Formats: sequence, C-alpha cells, structure tokens
Amino acid sequence: MEALKELNDKHSVIKEKLATTAKAKISKGTIMAACTNVGRLLEISPQTVYNYITGNIKDGYLAEAILKEFKRLKRSNN
Repeated sequence: MEALKELNDKHSVIKEKLATTAKAKISKGTIMAACTNVGRLLEISPQTVYNYITGNIKDGYLAEAILKEFKRLKRSNN
C-alpha cells in the first residue's frame, strides 16, 4: 500500500508541475507551438506533449523529460 501511495503522490506532483510550467509560463496562443518544439526535441508527437500537460500522463519518465524541455525553452526565451 505504501508503494502505491508514493506512486500516486509522485504522479500528482509531476502533473501539477507540468500544468504550471507549460500553461502559466507560456502564453495560450503559443502553447501548440511549444508542444511542437518539445515534441520534436523528444521525438514524440505534439499531441502527446499536449496530452501530458493537460494531465493525461502515462509514463513518469516522459513527463519529467517534457517538464525539463519546457523549462529549458522558457529559459531560452528570457
């Protein structure tokens, strides 16, 4: 039971971080462009990136990679 709780907690944390980083720091008009850029860098579809930032997370490692790329993109735009 403890392992399942930890898994669910980590899932909730990464979901919140993705939503906060992607949506709050990138304007709504450029979200799909950002998803396209991140998808290209990670060799996944922009739709997959969008699904992850809206909470449909299937793979924690991919979620972490997407989060890292959004943060990198944000830093490079400042």
